[in-house]
Amino acid sequence: MERIISYFIAVLLDVIAGSSPFLHLPLYDDLGVILLVAAVFSYVASDLSVTLPISLLPFSLIAHSYSLLLIATVSSALSFYLKDKATSFLTTLTTSLVVFSLRPELQVLSFLLLIGILVYLGLDLRGTIANGILFMVIASILLPSQGIQSSIIYILSDITFYSIFFGVIGLAIQGRNLPKALKRTPLLFLPYATIMLTIGVPSQYYWWTESSFLFKSNPLSLWVEYGYFPQLNQIFGTWPLSHFLPYPIGVSFYMFLLTYLSGLFSYLMFKRLGVKRAALFALAYQLLSPFYDPYLLVGYAILPLTAYLMTTAMKVPIKYTTVALSSMIGSSFPLFIISAILLGYLTSKRNLLWFGLVMVGSNAFWIVPYLLLGSPHLSSTNFLSMVLILPIVSILMKFGERDRVLLSLISLVYLVSGLPLSQAFYPVAIASTLLAISGSGIKKLISGVTIAFLLLLPLFQFATYHPFSLPSSVQAINKEIDNATLVSWNYSYPYLSSVPINLTPLSSKAIQYYVTSSGGVEENPDYVGLVSAKPILYNLTRVNYTLLPNTPPILTINSSSFYLNYSSAGISYTVDNNVEIKSLIGYQFIGWSLPKNVSNFTISFKGSLLTKVANSIFFLAKGLHNESLSTSINFTVLEFYLKRSGPLFIYDNGFKFLGNLGSIPENGSLNFSFSFLDKGNYTFLYMEEINGREIILNKNTTLASGELNSFGFIMPLRDEINLSSIEVSYFFPINFTDNWVSWYSPYPSSIKVIPSYPLSGTIYFFPAVKVEVNGQIVGNGSFLKDVKDITINSSSGFHNLTLLKLVYTKTYYLVGKLPVNTSTLVRFESIFNGEGITIESHLPLNVTIEPLGLNVKVNGQFTNSTNFVLPPGRNVISLLYPGASLEIFGLYISLMSFIFTVLSGFIKDGLRYILKSIDSFYKRFEQ
Repeated sequence: MERIISYFIAVLLDVIAGSSPFLHLPLYDDLGVILLVAAVFSYVASDLSVTLPISLLPFSLIAHSYSLLLIATVSSALSFYLKDKATSFLTTLTTSLVVFSLRPELQVLSFLLLIGILVYLGLDLRGTIANGILFMVIASILLPSQGIQSSIIYILSDITFYSIFFGVIGLAIQGRNLPKALKRTPLLFLPYATIMLTIGVPSQYYWWTESSFLFKSNPLSLWVEYGYFPQLNQIFGTWPLSHFLPYPIGVSFYMFLLTYLSGLFSYLMFKRLGVKRAALFALAYQLLSPFYDPYLLVGYAILPLTAYLMTTAMKVPIKYTTVALSSMIGSSFPLFIISAILLGYLTSKRNLLWFGLVMVGSNAFWIVPYLLLGSPHLSSTNFLSMVLILPIVSILMKFGERDRVLLSLISLVYLVSGLPLSQAFYPVAIASTLLAISGSGIKKLISGVTIAFLLLLPLFQFATYHPFSLPSSVQAINKEIDNATLVSWNYSYPYLSSVPINLTPLSSKAIQYYVTSSGGVEENPDYVGLVSAKPILYNLTRVNYTLLPNTPPILTINSSSFYLNYSSAGISYTVDNNVEIKSLIGYQFIGWSLPKNVSNFTISFKGSLLTKVANSIFFLAKGLHNESLSTSINFTVLEFYLKRSGPLFIYDNGFKFLGNLGSIPENGSLNFSFSFLDKGNYTFLYMEEINGREIILNKNTTLASGELNSFGFIMPLRDEINLSSIEVSYFFPINFTDNWVSWYSPYPSSIKVIPSYPLSGTIYFFPAVKVEVNGQIVGNGSFLKDVKDITINSSSGFHNLTLLKLVYTKTYYLVGKLPVNTSTLVRFESIFNGEGITIESHLPLNVTIEPLGLNVKVNGQFTNSTNFVLPPGRNVISLLYPGASLEIFGLYISLMSFIFTVLSGFIKDGLRYILKSIDSFYKRFEQ
């Protein structure tokens, strides 16, 4: 009977191998899988080893790989005749092939793990040395053709050294007893856990940085800044480890610690449940640790400890309290309670109801808010490898303990179904399956097959695993916005800023930075913050205004005077009210000459752009002439790609990247300008203005001052540009604060000041400059009505305007220092379930708060208004999240649960005493 079952299982193995993901791996990985299966079978059940080559026959024919059939046949024959003596050789050969292309540190750790297992199982380690001799022979055969410097020779030499070196150490350890103080079992789980220190950070941990908002915020709150994020149950699990340990060392230590504990705690559980070879089953449980998932990993490691605590002979209050504490730690994986109750069915059936109530009650501090406010989204987990175990577990229904097998079967079916909450069944499926296959007889055969299948999963995980690393460009973004209040991300890494959440609806005034899809960071010019406080000046009003430098153009091109200095073949253009230009044959040039010896200047365009194939390029050049356009680019050119956050390049015998521009629309209305300044001996791209929005760039073009002689467009095939005007004008930057406005111009210039609304009153200004109001020249002290614009005319040189005001019923300040202290001190601090804002000012303040559904307290009193006035002095505003009452209620239930668990023994004894007293009373009464 066993031979028949083993044959069908071997055929099943062949079918699986035909569609195995391992077939897509290098050849030595495929061989490693086959040899590993043979090694396990040689240790557990030699009958299956004989049928293995027969079952591999169809696969070898399909794969046209008779070498696989030969290797499988030889290894199966070895395992049948030598039995467990071949296991150390085959397992070492498997390890050699699987780690063949890994980094040296992973190879060393893998051999450490291997020797630890072989020594623990008491197998003959001479097979490890034989493996080293085999690889030495192979290296000797390949050496003449490959050469001493060949990478394959290096790898074979390393495997030879590891096998012989660690094999000799293993034999030395086997030859003498270990010190009694050195326990073997804890050491058994150390090598695999140590590998976690070297494999790199999985992608699910990428946000686990010191600047992540998930761990900067208060762990006792369900809220992060400006958004609901349920993380309360992480207090005892992932939050402390990730918060206090540096990245990425902290992540590696976290994985090491929990992977080690999963093996140690599962050993305690299997030992308590009377499983033979508990250490071997615990090792299998450890190897299946989901190291790639930070939340599932903590629940997976703590689950066996919780099951172990349920079976201990401690006093009831102590037992319930320890189970409650372990469940709180494990609940960083939110589905831990479900997993613990399911596994508790196998370990403590009689008291399962009470254990369930204890765990739910102690975790009420996060369960209650989760139920009422919502819980984090957990994706369904579909482990294909688990499907392979289902037929084996079905066979166990006849031979095993029904409860264990039934729970294993249900867990596996639900796990692979992809139904909601399926992740909760992963640790239960692994633990219950290992419990179900522990036994003797036919179960020993099935145990070997099942463990072999289970081991395929960690092999596949490591074979396909690639550590995650943040690109340097993203790290630069993170540092750039580290202290931001709110960041709107349009990028692939949404959890890297202090508050990287996109809330809709949310006023744009609350967003400080925008991160574009290409990784650029743009500051929001409309940003005021969630809380804006403006001083109330009563008879003093600070007026918002716009400053426009007014400079005469030095070159103007429009439809009435359109011309091209430079153009290449394949350009079509028509002149109407606008000038429509099309590219007909690939990339084409159109260009105009700049005035000679121009230094500080602005080039402005108005029109529209239609992108069909690729992005057009605006360029500035030196050395451009008509002959240049008939050949490849042989002149120096500065290229501006007209696209969102387009790159800026300079070509001078090779391209050089200078940075990114602002967000230029790729299609539609085109109204932009570029301003250039001479600084030292170089020309700087000082500013760009796009549809009225100014962006300061201040980038060194590396071109010498005064060298530019032309500008224009490089247009790809079928792109169109419609131009209504092109203007080149002088440019000078304006520096301004609340107290003054200054500028330097090498030629006579003027600045137009446009207030945000018309003003009336007596005008005062300093220093004495020529001033025009609404186009009319006025003197200092003139009374004016309906002032819409003020023009300051100045000579060449430096000018500093320190006063510009109008006095009527109140004083309207445009420029100049106010005769009062308008400074305001604002401090933010985290408080329980919210944020506290302390504001100090010498003036009364008009405060506006963004409406985010928060409860607002002003100086201890609740208010329903989002706009109010604060008196002078110190004021405190509290923004409270609406989930506070739920947290307090859940915390109350948790505290009461712990009180009842501690007092449960006394209550139980008291009830027994009362019942006994009542019974004695009735007996006396009957007598």
